[in-house]
Amino acid sequence: MIPERTFKCRDIQQAVKQAAHLRRVRDIQAIGCITVEMFNAPKCRVLSNRAKLPERYAHALKLLMNDQIDIPRCIRHTLQVIFQIYSARDTRDYVLPNKYEPVSSDGLPPPSPHQLLQSLINVIVFPSYFPKLYAFVCKMRQYSQLLSEAQLSCCDLQKRNEYIMKVAEIRVKMAAKDLPKILPSLSSEGLSLILPYLIELFEFPESAVNAAWYLTSPLAQALGPEEANKHLLPPVVKLFEAETVTDKHLKLFHRSFLLQLIVWFGLHKFLTFFVTPLIEGVGGYKEVLGRAQQAAEIVRKQSTTLKSVDISLGSEGVTSPCEEDSHSSNTELTLRMEAEEAGAARVEGDLTDAEAEAEPEVFVFEGGEEEVEASSPDTPMQDASDQLRSPLASETISLDEVSLQEGIGSIPSLCPSPHSPSMSGDEDEASSNPDTPTPLVSAYSPSSVSTTTGITIPKSGTDEMALIKSIGEHSTSLPNFRLEKEPHVTNIDIGEGNSDTLTATFRESENQDARHKMDLDHNMSDVCCESVLWLAGRLGPVLTSRYMTRNLLRMLTLCYLPDSGALTPIPSDPLDELSVTRKRILGDRYAAKVLHCLSEIACLYGEQVILLQYLCHICELVASCRRKLSATMEGGLLGAMALLQHLLPYLTDSTFMEHLQETLIRNAVYPVIRLLSSTKVNFPHGGTARGVLACRVIDCLFIMALRVGRGVHLMPTITRLMTAFDKCHSSSNQLGASPRSLEAEELLGGSEEGTPGGIQASPGSSTDSVKAKAIEELKQVLTPELAYLSYVPLCRFLGASYMETTLPNHDLLRSLCLQYDENNQAHHAAVLTDDGLAMNSSGTPSEELGGRRPSNRGTNVAVTGNRIDIKDAPDSVITPQSELPPSIGFATTVDISKYTGGKMDNTQRHLRGNWLAYWEHEIGRSEQDARFNFKQIKLQTFTGHTNSVKSIHVLDNENSFISCSKDKTVKLWSLRSQGDGNAHVSTQWTYTGHKKSVFGVAFSDSMRYAASCDSTVHVWDPFICACIKQLDSLRHSPVTVLTAMAAPSTQLVAATTDATLRFIDLRTCSYTHEFKVSMGGAGLVRCIDTSGDGRLVTVAHSSGVISVLDTRTGHLLSTWKPHEGEVLCMQWYKGGTFISSALDQTVSVWSVDDNKLKFTLRGPTEPVHLISLYGDEVITGTTANRIGVHTSVSPTASFSSTRLRSDTFRGVLTTMAVLPLNRLLLLGADNGTIRLLC
Repeated sequence: MIPERTFKCRDIQQAVKQAAHLRRVRDIQAIGCITVEMFNAPKCRVLSNRAKLPERYAHALKLLMNDQIDIPRCIRHTLQVIFQIYSARDTRDYVLPNKYEPVSSDGLPPPSPHQLLQSLINVIVFPSYFPKLYAFVCKMRQYSQLLSEAQLSCCDLQKRNEYIMKVAEIRVKMAAKDLPKILPSLSSEGLSLILPYLIELFEFPESAVNAAWYLTSPLAQALGPEEANKHLLPPVVKLFEAETVTDKHLKLFHRSFLLQLIVWFGLHKFLTFFVTPLIEGVGGYKEVLGRAQQAAEIVRKQSTTLKSVDISLGSEGVTSPCEEDSHSSNTELTLRMEAEEAGAARVEGDLTDAEAEAEPEVFVFEGGEEEVEASSPDTPMQDASDQLRSPLASETISLDEVSLQEGIGSIPSLCPSPHSPSMSGDEDEASSNPDTPTPLVSAYSPSSVSTTTGITIPKSGTDEMALIKSIGEHSTSLPNFRLEKEPHVTNIDIGEGNSDTLTATFRESENQDARHKMDLDHNMSDVCCESVLWLAGRLGPVLTSRYMTRNLLRMLTLCYLPDSGALTPIPSDPLDELSVTRKRILGDRYAAKVLHCLSEIACLYGEQVILLQYLCHICELVASCRRKLSATMEGGLLGAMALLQHLLPYLTDSTFMEHLQETLIRNAVYPVIRLLSSTKVNFPHGGTARGVLACRVIDCLFIMALRVGRGVHLMPTITRLMTAFDKCHSSSNQLGASPRSLEAEELLGGSEEGTPGGIQASPGSSTDSVKAKAIEELKQVLTPELAYLSYVPLCRFLGASYMETTLPNHDLLRSLCLQYDENNQAHHAAVLTDDGLAMNSSGTPSEELGGRRPSNRGTNVAVTGNRIDIKDAPDSVITPQSELPPSIGFATTVDISKYTGGKMDNTQRHLRGNWLAYWEHEIGRSEQDARFNFKQIKLQTFTGHTNSVKSIHVLDNENSFISCSKDKTVKLWSLRSQGDGNAHVSTQWTYTGHKKSVFGVAFSDSMRYAASCDSTVHVWDPFICACIKQLDSLRHSPVTVLTAMAAPSTQLVAATTDATLRFIDLRTCSYTHEFKVSMGGAGLVRCIDTSGDGRLVTVAHSSGVISVLDTRTGHLLSTWKPHEGEVLCMQWYKGGTFISSALDQTVSVWSVDDNKLKFTLRGPTEPVHLISLYGDEVITGTTANRIGVHTSVSPTASFSSTRLRSDTFRGVLTTMAVLPLNRLLLLGADNGTIRLLC
């Protein structure tokens, strides 16, 4: 007999099993409810937040029984299994069941979560790429877990950082290796799954640079321009705008990487986001800090960016320096942590031994030094190739052979950089300045630095002051000017006994720095300078002036900001013969590359760039300083004078003389002389800035004197400068101007007293205090040394008698020169003798005076007792300058022709004629004026086609375009500023593979392939000048229209004579599928266009019928006949809207959503057969050779029409293309010519 307890135990076990089974049933039913609610969220709002499972189950079952449109097809079968729906006519009650049938309709056991994920049963359909995607995501998660564990560890900080760097770079290496295998097969849904893991690589500081270098190109190609700008552009821009950069960042500013950014983000996005960091790199604001931990107070203050510089407002500021990123080493790195063994197993399981071992990367710059001039026509595709096509990382580098550990290898940062200790300022003092703008936030958080360089960084204020002392004493820079707002350069006094020791020490350090600089392949400013010049040669004059030179001119202000240490004296340049004062400051070193870029751009596009942009900038800035002189305006004024000094030798003699009085003297130099000699204004940085400005003005005047010779052109200006010494050294101590200086004031633009718009007193100060402080500044500046530096060379050049009769204070200047000579008897006792300056009074060779060789020439300057005699040359002929000591500034006779000749010999791309008129008009427009203003100015004529031009496609870089013609050829052209508007340009390359007239050409932005059509489709590569494939025409109907789908799609759409759309995949160069777009007598397909996302295609027929096709499903969404006549042209706009024109002389705007006419664009009186878009403006072309412009796509848009003149355009207009950034039109004619008009 079975005990009762046994029955009870069995009942309990059975109850437990039933409860467990019920729980599994409820779990799978809950999964089904959640899935339905996810895809039918709007229809599930009737459920309360606390709805029970039976209620939710009944509602979900009801939705599935009646409406499955919102449910994706891939999971419909799964939901049918979960909810036991066997047919659409199932009328059972919506009751929550407690169990499933033992065997389902598919012959499977009851559904369970494990069964749903079983790949063999295939209940849920997974895409074919899912295994690779899943493996990739698992690897990325493993590396992320390793990094998280490392950041939470408590081991040594240096070892932890090294381990993090190691894992981060291996993670990037793995991604760069696996992505080329995964991306081609991914759909948009699959790409969205791995995108967060890839974006994490760009945002993680330790892997950001390597991720940008290796992953930008393949990822942007897969995303397409729109998605790349949305997801990928922000982290890359953040990387470029980082204040703290390492040597790894160097390659990001090289033109090879910039070319990838132009290709995948578009030229407009590149110019908007990446030009500013590039210009900042030229000015030294992106200089590599080196691997040493540098004290914040001696790093150059990266106070402003180009975006924050507003010269009119005079804003300035400083920001706290940021430490550089951690740098990994090449040795094997270990970190003792709990997860070390597991982490190593995971890493080694994913990578081979060769891949896991980090090797130093060697980055080789491509192409060497490239000329800015245009490429030779003998190599037609070389120029187009390097501009238009950027290979993937997998095509250019083997990840198994090159490690991602080092960006540039082991380049030390020993070159003179903006972060040298001499650039420092007192941060507490500077940060209290109310004019400082908001600082640029660093892109990365500070991290430790484990390696050091050979730069010696002072540890205390004493060391820092000693360094500044050595620089200030032993340079031939400034005459003891004091920087009032910089405590570390005030009250500097070095004993005479230490002079020789400090000189030797400084020269030795300079020689070491020079040797280190020679050992470096590149630094950041060099790479940025090279990239700027490379861009300038390809952007054309308008884009270069609009985006490059404007920012370079603004960058000069940053280079001379006093708070960044720009006023610190440095040794003079022995090769600079055009500086009479021989005074250099640290700002000159900052601005050297900026001035070089500006001058090279001027040499490329001609001296009109100097006259109409550079000199205008100088004159406007000088005029602004007369109204308000802030610290930023002070730096801008110094930069303007440095630019003027740099540009004077570049002007031709005729141009120089033409603009000497009105522009150079009246608007530039003379107002600056009035400003620096004024007692009504105080300089924000006192006598130091005023003294530097005085030296710049003297240098500019002497270069002008060298070019003009003796004459009256410069004497009023020289007189105004020299009479300023009366304000400090006049015997009567009168501050009034002499009669001759007043005459000069009246001659050159009014007097200083009470002139409207003249110099204003500093705000917030009384007139007496301003005058007293200004006099103190003038006493610091107008010293005997400055008189000696300016008066003696001018007397030698112009003659003593002439100077004596011209200058009212001639005796005062002589006495100041004598005083300076008496004060320097120990060094310059015999420098003004007639024996050629062989020895000084102490017997020291002349090399100690600056390394200058003595001269045997005579001189017209002599010392007689305590008197200086300056003799005139015989017959009033000016003798050439003899060698003078360093204090005077001339080492040898200056041959000005050596500096003025040959600067602009290559005139091929100089602006003249119509090109100059177009450029001047464009740079004169404000940045807010973006309207298309058609002036009908002919710029170039492209000849080569012998029959009617049928189609033109402009590449997105706007310096190349492709055309096709009835002459059976397709040609590639280069757009460059050449000639005066009447130049005829020949083709760069011709594709001759067609046997019939070519009527269509398209370019795939994703694959970078071109396709042309003559009833058969030819796919060819314009960068290697080779045909890839000619598609078979025998198996298919003839093609009538061809277009390319927008990136990231790799497909072409071809319309055939049987009203069928055939899709061509450029990856395989074969037809993939086709859709029928007309079932009746709609006629031939005349034109097709695709939406920006590639989902819709509009098709226009010869009968006036228009169809809209969904490319995802192949369904015809709508078909209607909007026009009475044949449709001539169609252009997709945006937001489900497109524009069409027909023979009925209407231009209509249609909505795809409801197939209704939105409105008609009024204006054209002839049939419009060409439509192009420029932003929101519509540009049309008619058969009567009229170009029309609608200001917007709206019923109230204004319309303007221009008939093409016969001298501008000959023939009948057949095709048209717009260059949106340059605001130009390419017009093709029936006679085979193509003309570029603005």
